[in-house]
This record gives sequence, structure tokens and C-alpha cells, in this order.
Amino acid sequence: MKKLLLVLILILFYAVSVQADPYDVVINEIMYHPGHEINTPENTAEEYIELYNSGIYPINLSGWWFDSGINFLFPDNTIIGAGEYLVVAADIETFNAKYPGVFNVIGGWDGILSNTGEEIQLIDNSGNVIDTVEYADEGDWSVRELGPMDHEHRGWQWSDAHDGGGMSLELINAFMPNEYGQNWAASQTVGGTPSAVNSVSNVDIAPMILDIEHYPIIPGPEDEVTVTAKILDELSSGISVTLHYRIDMSRYEDQYIYPQYNPADYNILTMFDDGLHGDGNPGDGIYA
Repeated sequence: MKKLLLVLILILFYAVSVQADPYDVVINEIMYHPGHEINTPENTAEEYIELYNSGIYPINLSGWWFDSGINFLFPDNTIIGAGEYLVVAADIETFNAKYPGVFNVIGGWDGILSNTGEEIQLIDNSGNVIDTVEYADEGDWSVRELGPMDHEHRGWQWSDAHDGGGMSLELINAFMPNEYGQNWAASQTVGGTPSAVNSVSNVDIAPMILDIEHYPIIPGPEDEVTVTAKILDELSSGISVTLHYRIDMSRYEDQYIYPQYNPADYNILTMFDDGLHGDGNPGDGIYA
């Protein structure tokens, strides 16, 4: 009897210890501005959000909901398996007509995703915020391209195929933070990849360079300038960060040609995360 009781206790302990982590569920793909060509009329019923379970156990999403961006309550018996995907569609009939081979889909939400960007928030049935993504159609969420001539100087403008160009916005590495645009890219497949591995998926992404600042904001010719940046990478050690800077000496042969990059124009400095170079606490991922 004592042995049987011990076995039951061990089984109960094991069942509790392997409980799935709800935070393994991440927002993995967003079709927020569907279309087949840029600047063509959109059908908002084609919008969808894809979730991915990055863990090793199934997770019950019953009673979860989206309360920001769109409003949707997950129905009972909604399970997302380990390493699997679940699509939440704006309109199920429209989605099924466009993606007839995708079966793990739920939907019928209230609201419309913004074409310029907004916050999407996923909450579990206990009221805990599981994941939040605030996407955009510019900045780190887009690609820079050289803009037109303006007052004899050419700046940069944003280009993104996921903003009405027929592509979705896909997460690159699901095991890295997904709140940063540097970990997202336009799908390489028209219509995106709902319920499948993202077309841009990569477990080894370039280091994310975040929150770049310099002080003073407008330095004088004699001022010492401190440059700081947050660095995120899959590696936790062996990271080296280098600052390249130059005086702005841009010259244009005509309105279409950007001056050629010349490494000799740049000064090079090592950046540190040792707490001694205006970088805050040592080992906190902030380099200066």
C-alpha cells in the first residue's frame, strides 16, 4: 500500500512538473493589409493572425482572447500542439476559399487591423498577457530605400511588401523576442504561409541593434559624445560590438546616384558592456 501511494505521488508530481508553459505561444505571422499589388483595394476579410507553439507540449487556448487590435474569444476545446500553428482569421469562409489546404483555423473576429500599425495583444483565460506585438509599416518593420532628391540631399524612405503588396508579415526567429521589427520581414510567398513554416524562418538571425542613442543630442565641436545601443542575439557570450562613425560628407553625382561607401571615411571604436563606459550595468546587453 505504501509503495502504491508513493507511485501515485510520483505520477502526480511528474504531471505537474511537465505542465505546458502558455508563454510558449507566440504571434508568428500577421496579414494586416491584404492585397495583390501595392495600392490596390484590399479585402479586410482576408486578414489573419497566426500563432505558433514553440514549446514541447500541447496548450489549451480555450477562453483565451485578443483584446487589442481586434476582438476575438477563442472557443472551447481549442488546442495548439507542440511545434504547431493555429490561424485566427477575420472571416473563416473567406480564408477557406483563399487557403483551401489549411484546416487548423478558427476565426470571425470583430474589428479591422490597421494598415499603418497597431498593438495586437493575446491574453489567456486567467487574464495574463501572453504576447504583445506592436507592428508598423515603417522603421525596423520595413526596408530602407533611397528617396528622391530634396534640397540637394537624398534621404531614405520605407518600402514594405507586407503593406498592401500581397505579402504577410512573418516572424523570422520564433525563439527570439518578437516585439522588435528587426525580427520580422515580409513573406517571400504571396498570401503568406498560414499554418506552415514561415518563408523567412531562420534560427540564426543578425544581432538586433536596438535603442541607439547618443549624447549630447547636438554635440559641439569640443564635446565628448557617448553612443549606446542594446544588442540582442541568440548567443549569450562572445559578442563583440564595434561603432563605425564619420562626419557627414555626402555628395551626389546626380539625383539617382548615392555616393560610394568608402571605409576610409569611418572611425572605428570598440563598444563595451562592462559598466565603465556609460553603458549602465555590466552584462546587461547595453553597449557604449
